[in-house]
Amino acid sequence: MTKLEKVLYTAKAHTTGGRDGGASSCVNQGVTKQKEPRVMEKHTGKQFVITVVDDNPAILQLVAGVLRLQGYRVLEAGCGAEALDAAEHHDKPVDLLLTDIDMPGMDGISLWQEVRERWPETKVVFMSGGAKLDNVDGEPCLSKPFALPELVAIVEDSLNSIPIACQARGFEMNGIPATRLAA
Repeated sequence: MTKLEKVLYTAKAHTTGGRDGGASSCVNQGVTKQKEPRVMEKHTGKQFVITVVDDNPAILQLVAGVLRLQGYRVLEAGCGAEALDAAEHHDKPVDLLLTDIDMPGMDGISLWQEVRERWPETKVVFMSGGAKLDNVDGEPCLSKPFALPELVAIVEDSLNSIPIACQARGFEMNGIPATRLAA
């Protein structure tokens, strides 16, 4: 069995096996989780940290598993409050928030607004099972169901893009700030 087949098999087993009874800040929203967000790292040279947020445990596990196979550090959260808690207590800043839009309690857009306020350098990709959207407020959006290569491509594109607000301030060429190069 390949690694991807194991991820798919585990996700299917998780879906049919029901939810565990663990306590979390998401219990009142009908979502359960483990006591601590799971963080796994595959050492392939990528140092990006991604928080995946979805109230569907099977989708959460599948997406997180695929991203781990690509070498990313992944935090899993079943709701917005859990995602904020994971980001606050992780040893490295979160580079990308990959969040479902339609979730009980704090929806994905509200979560993104909170994340953007606290950590403006964090990028976002939305996931939507409802309307077929290309972007939300200018940010990329994956419509469910999506192909796994599409997921990987949009994550890589988002992580490798330079935020417009940071382009002039953070860029240097041969040690000279970009703002001085324009003069």
